[in-house]
Amino acid sequence: MNANADENTDLFRAIRGGQCNFGVVTRFDILTHERKTYWGGGILYPESTEDAQFQAWIDLKSGEYDPYAAVVQSFLYFGAQKSFMVSNNMFYLRNVEHPAGLKGFEDIQPQIQGTMRLDTTKNFALELQAWQPLNQ
Repeated sequence: MNANADENTDLFRAIRGGQCNFGVVTRFDILTHERKTYWGGGILYPESTEDAQFQAWIDLKSGEYDPYAAVVQSFLYFGAQKSFMVSNNMFYLRNVEHPAGLKGFEDIQPQIQGTMRLDTTKNFALELQAWQPLNQ
């Protein structure tokens, strides 16, 4: 059975939002778009920014939809520092610095570390890999 934006759309929505717990997918057809460089990176914030993080999500979701903006947000505990932190990995799939779609997250202060920049998918992937625990 095909499920996509035009055919069996209810199944398509369920599979996309099912967190890998709905159905068996045997094939993906993905439409790709070449991107040489685009805006992205990560920002690490202290726990004190949690309210601002939630507000940035509300603003992003209630504003005009921007298909180029993506935010992967994590609320973390760093055992070595015995502290909670917030991490945002963000991407804007156009060659635009500081796009409006990510402004709410980029403006949150204080920031512990930030790597936002224009770069390639390869370099963003290497950055994410460098933060992963070894042997996992």
